[in-house]
Amino acid sequence: CPTCGLRQLDPMLSEDDYVAVYSNSYFSASSGNAIGAMYDQHREQRFAMYRPRLDRLAKLVPPGARLMDIGAGEGDFLSLARDTYSVSGIEFSEHGVRAAKEKYNLDLIHGGTDKLSSVSEQLDVIHLHHVFEHLLNPSAFLQMAHDNLSSNGILLIEVPNQFNSLVDRIKSAVGRPHISYGLHAIHHPYFYSVESLRRLLPKHGFQILHLTTSLPDRRKVGADNLSKALARQLIYPIEKIFELGQVIEVICRKT
Repeated sequence: CPTCGLRQLDPMLSEDDYVAVYSNSYFSASSGNAIGAMYDQHREQRFAMYRPRLDRLAKLVPPGARLMDIGAGEGDFLSLARDTYSVSGIEFSEHGVRAAKEKYNLDLIHGGTDKLSSVSEQLDVIHLHHVFEHLLNPSAFLQMAHDNLSSNGILLIEVPNQFNSLVDRIKSAVGRPHISYGLHAIHHPYFYSVESLRRLLPKHGFQILHLTTSLPDRRKVGADNLSKALARQLIYPIEKIFELGQVIEVICRKT
């Protein structure tokens, strides 16, 4: 969209295609899947991202609130969040459900986002970390989330700022592709921009409380050598001023 910057996959994959993509092997490193190997390698990085996020949530949501993580993976976020909140989660991959039980003794609901409609009690927080961009029908999901949140409930979403970030623009300018064609390239039906989320969320009854592409705690995550660390320190001010960071975190309240 030339106005809001939203992009979509063309041609769009079918629901059956996505079922195949998010099979048992999606998170499993033992399957030889590159995503599974990367998921295992980045576990400590995810913890380093989740802790500051929970601090941000604590300013909005009191202890004991009901929090659901949709697309919970192997339960990493919930393993931290349960120290403060009453937690539950939904995960499409059977491997993820098993791993969450084995690693953290978490009982995730196995299935897709439609399982949210079967939750008996209203939720105070719904969390999606790099999941929203995988949904074929985001508008239907947002309506479901709105229906299942308590009054003034919180929806927290993080998506990639793919194609729009400063890093992606530099890569494009020097002729380096953002990512090679393959599973990583095709498994997002939508590629959100800051402006597209600013337009989409209020249409579905959510007031945006916080939206940023520049999270200070992320400057150290993945900066495994001096050159990367210095580069991140240099570009961070630009990312912050012009909303050109590599991810978009948005926290909104049900209205």
